Amino acid sequence: GPLFQSWPELETFTVTAPSVNRCPSIFILQPIAEACPQLDELRLPKLDIRPLIEALSFHGVPIMSHDLTMVAWKELDHDPSNQEVVKLASYLDRLFPRLDPWRIEEELRGRSWAPLLRDILNALLRARKWDRRREDDSDEDDNDWF
Repeated sequence: GPLFQSWPELETFTVTAPSVNRCPSIFILQPIAEACPQLDELRLPKLDIRPLIEALSFHGVPIMSHDLTMVAWKELDHDPSNQEVVKLASYLDRLFPRLDPWRIEEELRGRSWAPLLRDILNALLRARKWDRRREDDSDEDDNDWF
C-alpha cells in the first residue's frame, strides 16, 4: 500500500504489538515485496493464513526475484497442518526465493511446524541451485558429443 510505496529503499521493517486480534492476510506480503525491492528483513506481529489455505491456486501470485532473506511473524491465526505448511512455504518461495531457511526457523523457534517450513524452503532453494548448475553445465560443452 501507500505506506510502503513511500519507502522503496527500506531494508528492514519490524512491527511489534503486544496482542493483536485483527491481522492482515498473508497476501499483504506481495504488495510489500513489490513496493520495497531493497527489503532484506520483514517481521510482523501476526498474519492470517486462511486466505492462502483457502485459495485453490497461486493464480495472480507472481514468481519474483526479491532479495528478502528473512520473514517472520510472532504468530499466525492458527497453527498450520503439514499440508498448510507446504502451501505456506510454496507461497513464500514464489515471492522471496532467497529466504534463509535457518534464520526463519530461528525466528519461529518453539513452533512445532517451524522445522518443516525450514526443510521445505531449503529443498526449494537447493532445487533452484541444482537447476542453475545443470543449465550452466549444459551450456559449456554443447558440441562435445559429436
